[in-house]
This record gives sequence, structure tokens and C-alpha cells, in this order.
Amino acid sequence: MSSTPLRVGLIGCGGILKAFHASAYRSLASLIRITALSDPVAANLQWAQETLQVQAQACHADFKDMLAAETLDVVVVATPHSLHAAQSIAALQSGVDVISEKPMALTLEEADRILAMAESTGQTYTVVHNFLFMPGTAAALGRVHSGALGATGFGRARALFRKRGDQADPAKVWRASRAAGGGCINDTLYHEIYLTEALVNSPIRYVQAHVTTQHFDFAVDDMALLLLEHDNGAISTVSGSWWVTGSGNGENPNLAEVHGHAGSVRILRRGRELFHKADAENDWHEVSLEPGPENTQDRRGWSGHAGYFADTFAALARNEAPPVSGAAARGNLAIISAARMATTTRHAIRPDTL
Repeated sequence: MSSTPLRVGLIGCGGILKAFHASAYRSLASLIRITALSDPVAANLQWAQETLQVQAQACHADFKDMLAAETLDVVVVATPHSLHAAQSIAALQSGVDVISEKPMALTLEEADRILAMAESTGQTYTVVHNFLFMPGTAAALGRVHSGALGATGFGRARALFRKRGDQADPAKVWRASRAAGGGCINDTLYHEIYLTEALVNSPIRYVQAHVTTQHFDFAVDDMALLLLEHDNGAISTVSGSWWVTGSGNGENPNLAEVHGHAGSVRILRRGRELFHKADAENDWHEVSLEPGPENTQDRRGWSGHAGYFADTFAALARNEAPPVSGAAARGNLAIISAARMATTTRHAIRPDTL
């Protein structure tokens, strides 16, 4: 591994940087150096410049100016979904590796153009699947892969919460906008889908689903229910909503679990809690967990971002494949596309044919 930190440029300095990415970057000071920024919103750019201590001359309103002016090894794309494809393709074409926030694109056609550009340029492309690196997930996957649960047969994940009216206003919040690529399945259940597939430890073969708008007056979905069949014969369900209240009275709105013939694991509170139950036991046992390398007890230490970035930047520094491939990200997008298609056709769809 090179002892010289990777030179990283950021395309997008908004909410996800402030909430999660910045603290992850600060925990990786020996591995990376944020040397350039781009964001059309002056306040975002100023916050990132001050927080990450970037030189003023390396801060740009237009990402294309940053790519043209700065010498970089990697860029991180963290912008509204509709911008990911064009920005990733431009960055790859400029000769840098790309880490993109999810989803990689809005359509499979866009995704294929990204992967084709990565192949033609020889640059590495990866997508942030941070839920795989949450403390609870990492411990759960360790049990799955060790065979402690036996053959998996059933998985389940859900993400239920109720957005306020102002959070669902597409004029104010891009995640509620169709043009920006928002919606419940794109923005929230994206994570639960790849997480369920990983826990079951078998590719998703068929998708049945109903993706719908039940509550809010906008052009994107606010609820999605998926019934999934895996290659190994296991069945899983993924459900999510932006308007169904899931907390209170002991009900946890966020969970992911897998049941095998020798035991089960259940992740609660998006990676903050893990429970394990052996088949011969009557009760669930809580597994002790520690927050991620951000070294904080707040939600940032449990989000998995620092773990994802640590492994990904280390792989890039060694010229090795990152832990999440572009093909894996396209596969997750194909499952989402299959869910939308299944909603329309009322038939099960094979995502590997899309």
C-alpha cells in the first residue's frame, strides 16, 4: 500500500457529507486527504471548506471545473440521485476512481454506461453500501458465513417511519421529487434490499412487489412491499414506508433478520443492536457491539460509513477491487427495477434478465 494519502475530491457537499461522510473522512486522516471540493450551493461549499480544511482555490461551484483544475486520485459523488450517472461518467473519463452514493443511477441504461466507462478507462467504480459495514451487520454476517445459522431459509427487513409534511414537499426536498430520483424504494429501501440479500447469503432470483404512493401528494412512491425468492430457495420480504409509523409499544421500525435451520440473527435500530438465537435455545441473546471507527456514540458511529470508506480507500490504495463492485450496485438497481415492473405486470420478475 502506498504511504502517500489518496487525493480525494468531493462532488457534492450537502446533507450526507455533513451527517456522515465528514466524520468518516476525519477518522481516515492517514489514508486520504480531501484536497478539492465542488458544490453549487455556496453555504455547503463554505461549510465543507472550513470543516475539512481545504484550500479556498480548490473549492469550485462546478464539478467539471474541479475535475479540470485539480490533480486527484478519487472523487466521491454525493449529490441528488439524478446527477450520479453524469457526474460519475465525467469523473471516470477524467482519469480518477469514483465512489458514488447510492443508487448509482436512475435507470439500468445509465448504470450500464457508467460500467462501460469504468471498463474503457480502467478506473475503479464503487457505490456506498454502508449498511454492510454497520457493527450489527458485520457481526451478523460473521455468523452467517461461519455456518452458525445453518442453511438460510427466511429473511426479513423493514424500514418504517413517518415523514413530516415539509419533508415530503418536492419543492423543498429533492428526495420527494421524481425529477431528482427520489422515492421510498430508491432512497430508503435500497439499503434493506442489498442487506437482506447479503444476510440470506444467496442472490435474489425472483421479485414480486407493490411499489405505490398511498399517502403523500407527490410523484414518487411512499411505500414498497417486496416478496423475494433466492437462488437457494429461501424466501425474504422487504417492506418500507415514509408514512406508516412503526415505533412505540415495543415495535421497532427498523430491523433486518435471517433465519437458518440452526439459528437466527436479528439486527435492530439500523445496526445498533444485534440478537442471536440458536435453534436449541428458547430465548434471544443480545450480542455486544462497538460503534465504528468514528469513535463516537452518536448515530455516525453506527452508520457503517467509516468502515465502508476505510476498506474502499485501502483497496484503491493497493490497486485492488473494492468491497462493493459496480456490478453489485447494478444488481441492486435491477432488483428495484424488477419491483417496479412487477407492480405493473402483477408477475414475478427475474432481475438478472434486466
